[in-house]
Amino acid sequence: MKNINYYGLDFDQYRACLPHIRQHNWQSCAFLVKMYAVAMAIFTILSLFGLHPAYLAMYLSGFVVALILAWLIKKKLIGNRLTVYCTMALFLLNSIVDSNLDPRNVATGYLVLIVLVAVLLTDTFYSLTAFYVAMLALFSVSSYCFKGATMGELDTFNGVIFTAVALSLNYVVQKERLASFILLNKYHANQRQLRVQADFDRLSGAMIRSTFADLLQKTVDRPECTDLYIGLIDIDHFKQINDSYGHQMGDLAIRELSNCFVQGLNVDYHDRAEFLEDYDPKKDSLLGRLGGDEFVFAFHAPADQACVAKLRAIQADFRQRVIRLNGRELSQLHFSCGVIHCQSQGDDVEQIYQQVDALMYQIKKQGGDNVLLGLQ
Repeated sequence: MKNINYYGLDFDQYRACLPHIRQHNWQSCAFLVKMYAVAMAIFTILSLFGLHPAYLAMYLSGFVVALILAWLIKKKLIGNRLTVYCTMALFLLNSIVDSNLDPRNVATGYLVLIVLVAVLLTDTFYSLTAFYVAMLALFSVSSYCFKGATMGELDTFNGVIFTAVALSLNYVVQKERLASFILLNKYHANQRQLRVQADFDRLSGAMIRSTFADLLQKTVDRPECTDLYIGLIDIDHFKQINDSYGHQMGDLAIRELSNCFVQGLNVDYHDRAEFLEDYDPKKDSLLGRLGGDEFVFAFHAPADQACVAKLRAIQADFRQRVIRLNGRELSQLHFSCGVIHCQSQGDDVEQIYQQVDALMYQIKKQGGDNVLLGLQ
């Protein structure tokens, strides 16, 4: 297994953590830059009143840059990594300038801030190391140039020690942070799986009856519910299929029927875990399994003719499907379908079931393999 960033994670694990890393960095950078802007504003005011007037230009420029960066972060006009490095550069470059304005004292702000950003911000370890080494080189060179050899040596020594400490802390903190992100991903994945298991039938992939009923009631309660068609389907001679081919072949037939309706009605099941939250009653189609080989559906169509044409197309698709199991084939399957045009707001779902059920069995008594559209 390949490691990445010396954190002991493989590439897939690290990529799975990226959304959490980005969110963490946005929040951390926004907080740090706002606090920095407030601090620079306070120092600017104090400088105007005579406290360290030589630092006025540095405080004022730091305040202005921090405001600009805070606005860019809020609007998310710059990428996540650029946000991280702009924040670190703002802190460290300002602290380098602060150090060089007073050649009599060793640097303190730089040493504190390099540890602070190492703990709070997250990026690949080698990128952070390269950035810190570059900042350390700039810090040392500027100290030698503006503060002399003696102070330059002290600043360089302290800078090397604190950079090593910062990188060590970064490794420990980020490794633990990434481990927590991995656990959070696993938790979300488990929650998504539980939602799918609670709302969808395992065999067919369609919704269970109660979930379908809840969404259908939500749909028929709309005042503008005038283009909704609700129907019930049942595979013809399904008991003979189970008796002749076995229940496993029957299960495959149920699954195939579900697939036909998902495709034919354009049921958007690409993300079952979020389907209930994303469901739009104005346009989305529904498919639920009542039990056995019985399914119930709801979809929108502009007219009765369009509704019947779509269902007959699904019938033709289902008839052409070939199911193979253990060297045996099952084909020419067909179903009976009763459907009504729902045009009244607030109808009771159970009453709708009874209406379409009566239509479906009327078809079955006539031999099946047909669609019957009834009036509500």
